[in-house]
Amino acid sequence: MKVLAVHNRYQHRGGEDVVFDQEVALLREHGHKVVLFETSNGRLKDIGKVRAFCKTLWSREAYRDVLKVIREIKPDIMHVHNTFPLLSPSIYYAASRAGVPVVQTLHNYRLLCPNALFFRDGKACDLCLRTRSLWPGVRYKCYRGSRSATLAVAAMLVLHRLLGTWHRKVARYLVLTAFARDTFLKGGLPANRLHVRPNFTSDPGEPTDHPRQGGLFVGMLHSWKGCDVLLAAWKICKEAGELKIIGDGPLKGYLEEMGDARVHFLGAMDSANVVWKMQRACFLVFPSVLYENMPRTLLEAMACGTPVIASRIGSIPEIVKHQETGLLFETGSAADLAAQIAWAVSNPAAMAEMGKNARKEYVLKYAPQAAYCSLLAIYKEVICEA
Repeated sequence: MKVLAVHNRYQHRGGEDVVFDQEVALLREHGHKVVLFETSNGRLKDIGKVRAFCKTLWSREAYRDVLKVIREIKPDIMHVHNTFPLLSPSIYYAASRAGVPVVQTLHNYRLLCPNALFFRDGKACDLCLRTRSLWPGVRYKCYRGSRSATLAVAAMLVLHRLLGTWHRKVARYLVLTAFARDTFLKGGLPANRLHVRPNFTSDPGEPTDHPRQGGLFVGMLHSWKGCDVLLAAWKICKEAGELKIIGDGPLKGYLEEMGDARVHFLGAMDSANVVWKMQRACFLVFPSVLYENMPRTLLEAMACGTPVIASRIGSIPEIVKHQETGLLFETGSAADLAAQIAWAVSNPAAMAEMGKNARKEYVLKYAPQAAYCSLLAIYKEVICEA
């Protein structure tokens, strides 16, 4: 099978970029020919605001170039990961003109929310979804704190709603969780084109009998990650041991002041070192306060047989099952998180059993082979329908 893989990379490499690279490698490992069509938001600094606005709505350049590539390589399918902002939805029309079916992975909530996160003023916000209007996003300057930038995103979304792009030009949307599917259904996407297919992560191998100690956090140090809740809970829970925090971000200085002698900030680490730390932690804490889609951190912990203590928000309860593969706490509640940490510390045998269950869940749902089989089945289905 020949696949045209399309992606607009971010200025700072994030989870979507990693997933794109992993899926390309996975398909190639199984003998498929994958041709890449990419751009990067690093180009924005050379374009200017007016041209960037126009490209966000409809990129003639991307339309022309994608059509040219399709005619040259004649792919069986085009799989798009991110079009925002430089590729634009114009590329769907290029594929349609050439008779190539399109699969689109929805890594975030951009089609329904200008900042793609459903997050505003330090908490989850779904106002644009509930009102079926993007004006609240513009009003509150939800994209990059800029009304003009938010207006550009909103204009793109409204234009393509009016054109029927989302309903007519994409054969299948791949969403990562049932929560995401329900959310996009509320936002108006057609039910028969929404298919739940989770992310995957590489297999570090069966967990060994490494001694495990303390808690671990892995992620960017942003307000929506809930690190302040985590540190407040750690202070409450005096019986908790050491907490290691892997990651960097704008709140690092503030969080370092919040921590005590038991909290160690390790900075950013490569994936191999993150896995090494996960394999030696009693549990991972995931205190996010927004509607995360499918964080790779959770899948990596499960692959390592490490139970997770996570916020009960959005799709997280689908991934972390309370008292089976980890523990859940009320989002934003330092007291409840402290209570769950205290329970985990007091019940190491139960937590070890949850870690084993997490590993089984990973092998069944989130390992590379499961991901390949599900993706290939979707491709075949879409190609047969075309």
